[in-house]
Amino acid sequence: MSRSLPYVGKPSEGLRQRLSDAANARLFVVHAPGPTSFVLRPDGSERKFRVSIGSVHTCTCGAREQPCVHVAFVMIRVFRLTADDHRTWQPSLLDSELEALVNSRERHLAAQRVQARAFERVTSECACSSGCSGDAGAKVARIPIDPEEGECCPICYEEMTVEEEEQEHLDWCKLSCGKSVHRRCLQVWSDHQSSIGKALTCPFCRGNWAAGT
Repeated sequence: MSRSLPYVGKPSEGLRQRLSDAANARLFVVHAPGPTSFVLRPDGSERKFRVSIGSVHTCTCGAREQPCVHVAFVMIRVFRLTADDHRTWQPSLLDSELEALVNSRERHLAAQRVQARAFERVTSECACSSGCSGDAGAKVARIPIDPEEGECCPICYEEMTVEEEEQEHLDWCKLSCGKSVHRRCLQVWSDHQSSIGKALTCPFCRGNWAAGT
């Protein structure tokens, strides 16, 4: 199948600037209706933008040219493309390119789910080990942040650090997967869940989030 819009061999200066802005943007992914659809909320704003990646990228920001900064954010931060990957600056993707993006992200998420299952254990029936948080209300231990590998927050897609963990800037899923998330980002996620009439769930595993955490 041919590309819906002309292939862009080299990004313009304006597009390069948008890509740079996207790489450094403070945006929150508050909802993912599908594998190629995302709802973003800028930091410090109540406004939300729906981004769709596909044969023709779309964003409700109304930008005249794609990729806008929101589409570029999804490509760079969510789909983890590098700045020199030609897919990053295309206004449209081939079916094969889109499939490769979705499959790559799903493999990454699947690996995280495997890791979570490997660490899952009931903490209420045993003494905490060095990798356990010591939270008496937790049914699942926190999976420690790997100082070598690092891990991205599933809401802002910025790296979470061991220092943030030690300073208690991170919370974690105490009922299901044990994965961490920035506390501030979790509040943004919670606000969105409330606004659409849903109970708070884990942004990683979508399991119920422990009340009062």
